[in-house]
Amino acid sequence: MGLSQWAWVWRSHAARLFAPHLLALLFPLKALAFVLTGPHRAWMAIPFLVPVFGSVFIDRRSGDEARQPEPDIPAWPFDALLVVLVVVQLANVVLLARMASHIHVFFSFDTVAAMIAVGSSSGYSGIVVAHELIHRPRRRWQNLGRLALATVFYEHFFTEHLRGHH
Repeated sequence: MGLSQWAWVWRSHAARLFAPHLLALLFPLKALAFVLTGPHRAWMAIPFLVPVFGSVFIDRRSGDEARQPEPDIPAWPFDALLVVLVVVQLANVVLLARMASHIHVFFSFDTVAAMIAVGSSSGYSGIVVAHELIHRPRRRWQNLGRLALATVFYEHFFTEHLRGHH
């Protein structure tokens, strides 16, 4: 796709509807930044925790969302976002393990902050995104969802959810 085509896509109605979904990258990229730059001093970990607790505060005060997506919106940006979220999830888990291996005291403030940052991101990228993927009809999407579930040690959700719940 050429540059002029990309410019058209981002000016389009679909792009304006898709743009808010990019906020889905907030937690995963915050966690990625934390584990890439760790270990930290305790005071440096605090700014990485503010979005976790701030989002709980905002979520508790937000209303229900009942709107459905418009049927004519192209699916590829949403599919690409799901793939990016799974890739960042994999990176976060691997880098958390690397960061923890460089810390002398395992239950330091830094490791607890890293577990909160990656754990809150994993709740979204490891479970919610995987839930979307395992419902897809194509096996490659389902396998990507199962990989995301494996990062949170919940791969059995695939069988449990599809056979037991649905």
